[in-house]
Order: sequence, then structure tokens, then C-alpha cells
Amino acid sequence: MGFFFTLHLWRITVLILICAGMAGAASAVVITESPSHVMRGDPITIDIAGLSDNSEFSLLLKATLEVTPGQDFLFETTNFVMPISLSKGQISATTTGAQQATFSAKKGGTEVSVTRSADANGVFSFSQAQDIPAGTFDFISLQGTPLPDKTMIVSSIQLRGKKTGPDTSHITFTVNGIDNGMVQLTVFVDGTQALSQTVTIGEGITSVRTTVAPKSDTGITANVTTTTTPAPTTTVSNKTFFSADRNVSLTAQGTEYAGLVWANATGVPGDWIRVGDAYRIAPDSLSFSPAATIIFRLPEQVIGNSSYFVASYTSSKWVIVPGTAQNNTTISADISKAGTFALMTYKPESSMPVSGTERPAGTIMTRDASANASGAQETLPTPAATKTPISIMPVFGALAIGIGIVFRKTK
Repeated sequence: MGFFFTLHLWRITVLILICAGMAGAASAVVITESPSHVMRGDPITIDIAGLSDNSEFSLLLKATLEVTPGQDFLFETTNFVMPISLSKGQISATTTGAQQATFSAKKGGTEVSVTRSADANGVFSFSQAQDIPAGTFDFISLQGTPLPDKTMIVSSIQLRGKKTGPDTSHITFTVNGIDNGMVQLTVFVDGTQALSQTVTIGEGITSVRTTVAPKSDTGITANVTTTTTPAPTTTVSNKTFFSADRNVSLTAQGTEYAGLVWANATGVPGDWIRVGDAYRIAPDSLSFSPAATIIFRLPEQVIGNSSYFVASYTSSKWVIVPGTAQNNTTISADISKAGTFALMTYKPESSMPVSGTERPAGTIMTRDASANASGAQETLPTPAATKTPISIMPVFGALAIGIGIVFRKTK
């Protein structure tokens, strides 16, 4: 009797453990977006389920929009409802193809605006480490003046940090300023892509609209709008995509969209040092043929001799990617697919890679403190000390000195 009772109890225990395992699997993070096609001003919803606190959460909104030469452009998200908080994070914005641009945000009664001229490549960028509180932003926007020869602008806004708040929530917003274009939504959770969705706005970006004025039988001229699709072309151009902090770029052929987003870097070998942030190329499905080129800017401050190399996180470990030094300011590497990449160096007491890895020829760039690191590169401002602000707007207030932020208090 006791034997059968023990056996029965054991079976019940096994069933409980199996059910618990199934419940655990069902609680994985699920992030979806809807709808996939909207008109200007229509709402977009990102549904989040199973997102636990302290998860590293990253949301990238990248808009491609048609512009008219000589007319300003606008990519604006309005009524941006953020039900979760992101601590120890960062807010970033980038626009390519511009003469100058303005990043602005309004939450409650406070509005902030950051205006800068674009660099020689037509790239405007803004990035600041900060907490991002839950709540509703009236708007978050990028606007500016395109270069005279541009008919297309790419603007991106990224929010990231450690999540706090409900495990199940809904981020909602509307897109203004775009009649025809697309918005790529990418979400990473703890370094893993959880969402990659393209939302078409209006007629998208593949149509060329022309207006003709035929005469009717009555002799009255009527304006008629027709839509035509450009003929296929055999010319495939290179496009360059930048991270928001401008420390990394990716040049690829035949790629319409690629994001360079901050990534959580773990498992760095004991005798390596990660230099700056790690970056993940989004979406994960991207592959490059011919190979794309990823370029890292080297740090301007060098103490003693330093050897730099590009590393990729592959099969749960970091491996060296053969690279080439350029003008003592950057190091580049050719890659065939998306992934996580970082700039690395060796610890002073170590001159060789960890056991089991080899140092490929042409990978390591050694630079000493006397080298002129600024060369042909733009000088970036020294990042401010990281603090824990009460909300996003006081943090912007701390930036007002020296970078041209304008505050306007609304009534």
C-alpha cells in the first residue's frame, strides 16, 4: 500500500513539474505590432506580453519618407503612450540626407528642442543617457531641411533601458508628417530581436505620382492624379547607415534598411576589454552579398599602446573579425550577415587572445598616445556624467548649456 501511494505521489510530482515547465515556456516574451498599413494620423500599437522587470528593452522607429526638394520634412510620433519605464537607458535620434535637423519632445507642460547642423555626410544625430519614465508624450519628432539633391529622408528614434512596469502592456502612437513612406519597428529584449515589422504609410515609397490635366468633353480642365511605378533598374547603389552616437556605420549594397542599435554585451573573454558599446544590426534576417562593411571609430583618448579589433558575438562567444585600420582613426571589417559587433582591445597584461582563438592577419590596429587621432573625423563632445533623473525633461534641462536646447513652457 505504501509503495503504491509513493508511486502515485511521484507521478503527481512529475506532472506538476511538467505543467510548470509548460507554463514557463508559455510566459516567454511576445511582442507584436498592428496594423501593417496605415494612413497619416492612424494609430499604431505595439503589444507586449511576458516582459519581466530589469529586462534590457530597446525600441527603434526608423522612418523612410519622400521629400520635395526645398521643403522641410517632418517625422513625428504624437500621443506616444509609454506604459513602461526604462531606467539607466538612452534616447537617440538620427536623420540622414539633411542640411540641419531638430529633435524635439513634449511631455505635459514642458517642451524641449535640440537643433544642430548636419555633418558633411548629411547626418544629424543626438544621443543622451538617461531614464525614460512611463507616461504620455504629446509628441517626439525629427524635422529639418533636406539636402538640395535629396528626395528621400531616413529618420530614426530609439528608446532603450532596463524595463520597469507591467509585464503586459501596449505602446501606442500615431505618425504625422508622412503622407507616403514606411516606418520600420524593431524591438530587442536582452539582446534578442523580439519584433521586426514594416508599417506602410499611404502609398509607401515605391510610387511616383504625377499630375495631368486632360480636357473633358465640356471643355473644362480637370486635375487627375495618376500613379506609376518606376521601371526596374540594374544599378544597385551602396547605402550607409549610422548608429545614433555616430561611433559605428554600416555600408551595404542593395539594402534598403538596416538599424545599428545598442546591444547588451556579455561573455567578453577575460583578457579582452570592450571599447564603448556593442551594436546589433537589425533586422536579424539581413544578409549581405557582396559583403557589407562595418566601421568603428577609435577612441580619441589613448593611454600608452592600444591594440584594437572588431569582434562578433557568434554561437554564444566572441570571435575576432578580420579588419583593416584606416587613417589611424577607424577600423573596418567585412561582414556577410546581421549580428552583434563591438570594438575590443586587450588588457595591458595580455598580449594574445584567449586560448583557442587566433589573431588573423590585418585585424589588429596598434596606436600609441602620440598618434593624431582626430584627423579627418568629427570631434564628439565628452559625455556628461550619468545621473538618475526624476524624469526625461529634467535630464534635457541639464543639456541646455552648450548644445543649443531651447525650453518652452506651455500654459
